[in-house]
Order: sequence, then C-alpha cells, then structure tokens
Amino acid sequence: MKMKLLHLPVIALAALSVATHADAAKAKKKIVKKPEAAKAAAPEPKIVQADLVSGSPWVKICGKNPQGKGQLCMTERAFGLANQPPIMIVAVYQVQGEKTAVLNLNLPTGLLLRPGYRISIDSGAAEPGGFDYCLPNGCFSRGNLPAPALVKLTKSKELHVSVQRMDGKIVTFNAPTDGFGKALEGPATDPKVLAAAQKKEDDMRAALMKKAEQERQQLEAKPGATPAPAAKK
Repeated sequence: MKMKLLHLPVIALAALSVATHADAAKAKKKIVKKPEAAKAAAPEPKIVQADLVSGSPWVKICGKNPQGKGQLCMTERAFGLANQPPIMIVAVYQVQGEKTAVLNLNLPTGLLLRPGYRISIDSGAAEPGGFDYCLPNGCFSRGNLPAPALVKLTKSKELHVSVQRMDGKIVTFNAPTDGFGKALEGPATDPKVLAAAQKKEDDMRAALMKKAEQERQQLEAKPGATPAPAAKK
C-alpha cells in the first residue's frame, strides 16, 4: 500500500585528531590523541503491544459519489481496549466497481506527527504512513490502498499500526480484521443495525463516565484528599 514517506534527520558524528608541537628546540613531534570511546547508544524506544477489540461488526454505508459516477461506499469499524471507548477507527472508501480503495485511519491524540506510523497486514512487511492533520479528538491519515493490498486485507486476520507517543514509547495497535472482506463485498448495513451499534457505544461511554465520577467522589470523601477534576463530557 502506498503511504506518504517521512524521513527523520540523521546526525553523523566525526572524530577529530588533535596535534600539538614540542619545544621549538626539539624535533617536532605529532601527537595524536586516542579517539574517544563512542558514546553509549541511546536506548531503543520501548514497544508496547495494544491488542484491540471491537464490540460491533463492520458497517458499510453507501451514497452518491461526489467526485464522479457510481456509488461511494465506506466500510468502517471502531476498535478499543477491552471495556473502553474506541481509540482507533479504520475506514475503507471504495467506488463500486473499482479495484482500488482509500484507507482512512483515525488514531488517538498524543502522538508524534513525525516519524508518522507504520502499518502492516498480518505478518507482512510494514509500510510507512504519515498523518494529514490532528484535531482535539484524534489524528487522521488517508492513503491509497492498491488492489493487491486491498485483496490481502479482505483475507487478513489482523491489521497492525505502530505509532510513537510523545513520551518516546512506540505503541503497536493490533486490530482484528475478521469479517472485513464479507462486509466490503456485501450490501450496505441495515440502518437499524447502525442505530443499535451507535446506542451500544453511547451506553458504554455513559457507563464509563458514571464510574469515573463515582471514583472521583469516593476519592474526595477520604480525609485530607485533594479534590480531583471532574470527568469531561
């Protein structure tokens, strides 16, 4: 799959030889200092594996293609940690009848825009990708999905997206892709199923916010406790 390629600057260090001269009355001797021991290499960033789950199936929404003929369909699924709201959304846009597609990723905030991310399907080679922009609700990326990569994705089991956080740690999101091929090639999702999936997500968010508020109140009730900030809605 073709993604934007971003490069990090590489800094090279050169060793210098320092020459000193003896007394003018003596023969000139060239003294070369021994090269300094190489500085200890910076520790590699810690890699954290985040196995994501999805509480809802893939959904497919179709409509008129604003840029040409035919219908444009979006096949989408949201992923998150167990019993948590979604933190990553994978959406594939495809004009019906075409073999290529566009892959959209919605990832959480707090990531380094450079070096971007790396993405792979199952155990395949990782490809580099770059973010288009970030908003308060997440970072977004759009990239071309060639026909071979699309076919591979329809038969895959997992999609892996590695990103680097601002604290230097690398997080690899492992998202299950089972059912994607069937959803992509099948009809648009029933609006009732979409409404049920949205309600389930809203209920989960409400339950988590309620739990967070209860924990905050319990913390404030303890003697000498510092009031905790209320959960943002």
